[in-house]
Amino acid sequence: MIEIAICLAVIGFALAAIIGVLPLGLSVQRENREETVINQDGNVFINAIRNGELGLDDLTNYVTSVTNTWALYTDENRPVRIGPIHVNGYTTPIPVRMARSCPVISR
Repeated sequence: MIEIAICLAVIGFALAAIIGVLPLGLSVQRENREETVINQDGNVFINAIRNGELGLDDLTNYVTSVTNTWALYTDENRPVRIGPIHVNGYTTPIPVRMARSCPVISR
């Protein structure tokens, strides 16, 4: 009878440990999957831009705007900005119906 009680205690301890670690493992798996998808999307975009690949005509469906922010700096001991910050934006107008369904990605 003592053996059965010890066995049940060991099994209970193991199950509690597994259940305690499970949420941590699931969150790590989710983060790795997100990073993998982001890296793959980045590779597709960079190769399309760099090599001018054909057959990727649908890329414009996934990019709604491109913004380039720039400024001029002096080349002295410490960089000092000269003048204002300039912003060039390139956007494609999208219908309001589609704008509501587009996901917003921020990092």
